[in-house]
Amino acid sequence: MHLAKVIGEMRSGGFYDRIMASGPELDRMKTFLRRCSGEEATPPNPDPMVHPKYPLFPGLGNRPWHDARINAAARILEENFATIRDEALQLGEESNLDYSKAAGPWRSWRKPWTMLRPDAKPGTWTLYLLYHMGVSVEDVMGKCPRTHAIVNALPRACLDYTWGDFVFSAMNGGAHLRAHCSIDNLRVRIHLGITIPPGCSIRVGMETRTW
Repeated sequence: MHLAKVIGEMRSGGFYDRIMASGPELDRMKTFLRRCSGEEATPPNPDPMVHPKYPLFPGLGNRPWHDARINAAARILEENFATIRDEALQLGEESNLDYSKAAGPWRSWRKPWTMLRPDAKPGTWTLYLLYHMGVSVEDVMGKCPRTHAIVNALPRACLDYTWGDFVFSAMNGGAHLRAHCSIDNLRVRIHLGITIPPGCSIRVGMETRTW
């Protein structure tokens, strides 16, 4: 949804004015909303590779990588790895959504050798949704109840957030996701590797890591 429409809905419902009339405990929210509405200029982002559609929420640590050892949710996912893995591997292909177009081989006319790559095979990237856009899909699918319970127990997980999701993601060999950026900086993305073949990696910012 376009920011102007979001702010307009907030104003019409009185929510915007209530936030602005609140105490200092919501000062960061006030700054964020003023930047969203254009009343306050958004400072330039020091990292040119971070370009969300929403202004950066002030005061949050914006960095490519976070330390999983100090993230309680990451530790819980790791401790329950076997349960999550077992449910993920029992899913059939009929349960997945095909995201292949987003994972096709990257090409650029400026680098002619990339144009010689064959098209990605069907099913290159598939997703099984547990939460999507803040809605529990697993309540309908019901194929991963133990993982669903683990996810619901994660601390500080805002699963009803409009852009919140929790998915099983599977990519075939040769798949490559194009560089992209989140719409906001309000979330930390956690990856838990289930089955990772040799040669797989992920780049965030300018640093590449493996699972």
